[in-house]
Amino acid sequence: MKVLVMGSGAVGGYFGANLARAGEDVYFVARGPQLEALRRGGLRINSAARGDFTVSTRAGTTAEAAQAGPYDLVLFATKSYDTEAAAAQILPALGPGTVVLSLQNGVNNEAVLGRILGNQRVMGGVAYVEAALIEPGVIRHSSAGRVIVGEMDGSLTSRVQAVCDLFARAAVPCERSPDIAAAKWEKLLFNCALNPMTALARQGIASIVAIPEGRDTCRRVMEEVREVARAAGVALPEDAVQRLLAFAASRDMHSSMEYDLLHGRRLELEALNGVILRLGRRHGVQTPVNEALYALLRAIAPG
Repeated sequence: MKVLVMGSGAVGGYFGANLARAGEDVYFVARGPQLEALRRGGLRINSAARGDFTVSTRAGTTAEAAQAGPYDLVLFATKSYDTEAAAAQILPALGPGTVVLSLQNGVNNEAVLGRILGNQRVMGGVAYVEAALIEPGVIRHSSAGRVIVGEMDGSLTSRVQAVCDLFARAAVPCERSPDIAAAKWEKLLFNCALNPMTALARQGIASIVAIPEGRDTCRRVMEEVREVARAAGVALPEDAVQRLLAFAASRDMHSSMEYDLLHGRRLELEALNGVILRLGRRHGVQTPVNEALYALLRAIAPG
């Protein structure tokens, strides 16, 4: 399958590298030092969980998405704030059957992509992976590495199965979901606690929830997100908060927001706690803990 990775950072780079290692025809869109590193030495994955490996990306690295199009599949893995600009860039690279799979944080990206690219092209996805771009051309993979995919209307189509089969060939676990919106909201529920709390505390999430005040704050963030989801018409599992709180206590995970803050990069704040504030106000749901975390990060966020 001919695959374009739009956003060749930690998430896109990790999954794209695994597909390339499995023999798929993968092209990476990058810029700046990352572009030069991929052209010069390929993409290296340092993984204690799956073993280190390097894939050659010299022939398949480009600054222009349309250069080798059209593609069968686009792994759309940019930061949420780059969605519109990146979608416009890939538009000339799409064929009539191209599928655009969003693996981004947040719950609004598919709507933005659909408006620019056409709803029929867009597939929803959730990526669970702990990875970081530690230097140009090098990704550190710490844990996980699975995806959930589904059509936005809930239908289990043949192309959903084809995407799962693609990941399976690369030994990447893939789950088909009949309710990808709920799956994306469940990840948002966790991310609205994980990202700002680790960024502000400079600690892994298990260390934070190990103290009673930290655990209570994490729980209240998640409960607020659950109530906003319910008001927006998305039903999350009844045990979601307790299950994810237990998961937070089980592994001292750090977050992309913490990494971005420490390295002076723009934060995905608006796609996480920001969307909870806006939807909460629209639906009359109080979100004081999310508001507090949002305000603190707005005060110190780069840019």
